[in-house]
Amino acid sequence: MRINNQRLYRRLDQEMAELAVGFPVYSVDFYTSAVTPGYLAALRRDFQIPVEVDQRVPGENDLPSRPPPGYISLSAEYFRAGLRLPLHPFLRRALRRLNVAPAQLNANAYRILVGCFILWAKNFATELPFRAFQNLYRMKSAPSSTGSYYFQGFKGTFVVKCPDSDKQFKHL
Repeated sequence: MRINNQRLYRRLDQEMAELAVGFPVYSVDFYTSAVTPGYLAALRRDFQIPVEVDQRVPGENDLPSRPPPGYISLSAEYFRAGLRLPLHPFLRRALRRLNVAPAQLNANAYRILVGCFILWAKNFATELPFRAFQNLYRMKSAPSSTGSYYFQGFKGTFVVKCPDSDKQFKHL
């Protein structure tokens, strides 16, 4: 994707000003959104997003790390990883327990959460207790992306194969 340098510089200036008053800087905010109404319609169709879920094209001054009240920022890669809207209660509880917003986890983290949930249900016919998930994986801060997290598995994890991490997933 092509980055609009003028907008990037303006955002960098804005970020530097925010740093002076104590707001964090997130790497995802340095990229210009490529989202259009047609793209949102295709996402709704391809991933069965209910019409009750409001979608919005980001405005010129919107930042992914600070969406407007009542909204969250999500990459299409999350949906390819198995995320669906509305969020399953297990995912809502997991996000609450981890104290993160949905966009703070990388796409492979959703693959792992959804994969563990499904495998647990198939093998044990119950919902995955979050404590059991924490015995399989730990959340770690992504060194290349401030405010983003991934899961690192302990020995004997359920989900053993994920695609290579897509460093560009937040830019879509």
